[in-house]
Amino acid sequence: SWSTPEDNEDETIRWNEIKKELEKLNISGGNHHILEIGCGRGWLCKKLSDYGAVTGIDPVEPVIKYAKKLFPQLEFHTGYSAAFIQQFPGKKFDLIVSTEVIEHVTDKKVFMHEISAMLKPNGIVILTTPRLEHYDDSIKAYGGDPNQPVEEWMSEPELKELLESTGFPIIN
Repeated sequence: SWSTPEDNEDETIRWNEIKKELEKLNISGGNHHILEIGCGRGWLCKKLSDYGAVTGIDPVEPVIKYAKKLFPQLEFHTGYSAAFIQQFPGKKFDLIVSTEVIEHVTDKKVFMHEISAMLKPNGIVILTTPRLEHYDDSIKAYGGDPNQPVEEWMSEPELKELLESTGFPIIN
């Protein structure tokens, strides 16, 4: 279920929450420029394409090649945010979505500044991450080793502090 064009059960739950936020924010139509950071195989990019032109980036080249195969009508790039900014310095987005990524980022402040550099004025960021408050439950449910180079879950207060310290007002 992690390699199909369709979202799996966990991804469906995440999408339903993202879609609720898009509705609350009155984001509709197909005229927005949207970036997904950490897009993996592109399932969320496909869903977001109902709201506008979507670009997906991910540092894992084979995954991006697979995303391009699954969704050839969408735009995908291999690399990290910093490399994308260098390659497309003036490209800005109305909406940036990053789900289940920040816990794998070593320098979270730099990551948020990179997001800010790619965001249009009054743009929106939707960020999801597992909560440190539920880390032990996750280990019990899924096992101990997530097999990621960086696995630094954040508590809700830590995430709020990060967002505020990097200039992001919290809407919800």
